[in-house]
Amino acid sequence: MTDTVQEERLLSERRRFRDAPADVQPLRDAGLDELDQELFREVYLPAVDITSADREIRRPDYPLVALQQIIRNAVMHRLYEGTNAPARVYWYADRVEIISPGGPFGQVTPESFGRAGVNDYRNPHLAEAMRCLGYAQQFGVGIQIARDALARNGNPPLEFRVDSRTVVATIRRSAGKAP
Repeated sequence: MTDTVQEERLLSERRRFRDAPADVQPLRDAGLDELDQELFREVYLPAVDITSADREIRRPDYPLVALQQIIRNAVMHRLYEGTNAPARVYWYADRVEIISPGGPFGQVTPESFGRAGVNDYRNPHLAEAMRCLGYAQQFGVGIQIARDALARNGNPPLEFRVDSRTVVATIRRSAGKAP
């Protein structure tokens, strides 16, 4: 019996990842419909303040809209040519880091990165597809939307480390909350 290309790929992945920790092994046959968004919100986003007012104030450690905007930007603006490196999201006790392969593009420089009115599109067809599908509302405003959401939530300002090969966005835990 001859294996199909798909079966060969799965077998190769099994061989390659057999000794890796479970959290870095590929998830086979998992889709977005299997993501329990309510559980994610309850486990990773909650924060309750019982000292600032008469009643408890529930505020997320990380506003969902800020995470969405920065992660979508990482996917939309990343470098796809010449690399198979994925955009990555690392969740730490005190921060979330979103890493996107490929540095600034076109008129955007490390110095102007994130500045209002300075944008360019490495992947214009992907950007348009994301807009049509409702993942991007208006071009050039995602970073500002994230900054505004973080400020309203009491988080420190959004941080970027930008070089010619990578963009790293850091979203820190809401101020005054212990990890």
